Amino acid sequence: DCSGRLEPFSAVAPDTSSAGTKMYSYVGSSPAAQVKVSDSPAYGKLPPPAVEKKGVMVYRAGERVGFSELKHHVGWMEKHPSNGCVYAAGSGKLRAYKVAADGMLEEFSSADALGNPAHFCLSADGAWALCANYSASTLSVLPIAADGSVGAATDSKHHVVRLNPQLADRQEACHPHQVRLHPRRAGAG
Repeated sequence: DCSGRLEPFSAVAPDTSSAGTKMYSYVGSSPAAQVKVSDSPAYGKLPPPAVEKKGVMVYRAGERVGFSELKHHVGWMEKHPSNGCVYAAGSGKLRAYKVAADGMLEEFSSADALGNPAHFCLSADGAWALCANYSASTLSVLPIAADGSVGAATDSKHHVVRLNPQLADRQEACHPHQVRLHPRRAGAG
């Protein structure tokens, strides 16, 4: 259980001092593609990093306090509405993390997102994650269990539309970038 450790998009770790709680913010990592791909707007403007670390930078009050090193890059991140866990998309999976007292993240669950999610959205009731899988052109639905763990996908849809032939040089397929739920609907159903 990760309960009681998060505030809106900042994690709150337990603090035994009289000063109160500590709030943390997280920034995921991604490959340095923007400086390595020749047709990228950033190509040639920045040197590629000497070492690409995989993980999540941890900040407190705007200052970097640590780095949770992981075996994968992390793109989109979102806090659960009630269980205190942080969820992240990385390397084709949706991953669940517990927040340690020092703000570092500890992965405790993951499930295949049926593609490589560029974005995901948690339902308002926290029972579902909907993933927009860029490369696979799919949307997938994964359950979130009461303990915060991520279950196997229960549904997916492959997005196929007739493409504009004039864009064939740069758009060979549909690439979902985002999935959103209506803010007033409690579930994903």
